[in-house]
Amino acid sequence: MKERVRAACQAEQVPDQVRSRIIARIQQVSITYRYE
Repeated sequence: MKERVRAACQAEQVPDQVRSRIIARIQQVSITYRYE
């Protein structure tokens, strides 16, 4: 999943800050689903 986001970000040339924020959001969501 992270790799897919990174590839999409590179294609769109998104800044590192934004990219890490997106990845953090995805990790939060994954953790939430895991514990439900």
